[in-house]
Amino acid sequence: MAMMDNFHRKTGKAEPRVSPEEEQKEVSDFLTMALASKPWQVLYDFLEQKGHPYAEDPSTFRAKIKQLWFEHYSRSKGKPDSSGFEHVFIGEEKKRMVSGLHNWIRLYFLEKNADEEFDYKGYIDQRGKVMAALRFTWHGALKKIGSILIGTSPEFDMALYTLCFLSRRGREPCKV
Repeated sequence: MAMMDNFHRKTGKAEPRVSPEEEQKEVSDFLTMALASKPWQVLYDFLEQKGHPYAEDPSTFRAKIKQLWFEHYSRSKGKPDSSGFEHVFIGEEKKRMVSGLHNWIRLYFLEKNADEEFDYKGYIDQRGKVMAALRFTWHGALKKIGSILIGTSPEFDMALYTLCFLSRRGREPCKV
């Protein structure tokens, strides 16, 4: 995926930047592909039926999703070093602890690449055949407990997590 070089796993460091134009094109291309998928079409239709402001029209929806997933913010009180996409699909490290990294495809590729120093420590809990809580280290940083959906597409995961984000109240867990 072209966007993978747009992120740095350590928090507190500004993201590596390809040219702003190249980064925007990569994000735009990804969103075009993702938003055309069935999970995103279902989500848009659902939000539209509910009168949600994100689904005012397709261009508003795209802009809101881009902001939600790709706008950079600071996780370490300073540099814009994170985004929703990076947290969920790439993973981050702060004080030798891994945060985020909730995608089974990313975990698979990390495990296959010896340079990533990824060490799967086993699962803690399995919820049916589609969700698991697991433990691993990545470049020596520990992920004590991480949850992933198994066998789902990134488009499905993003759409589901977006629905959870938009439907939860405060710190309540997602009940979708």
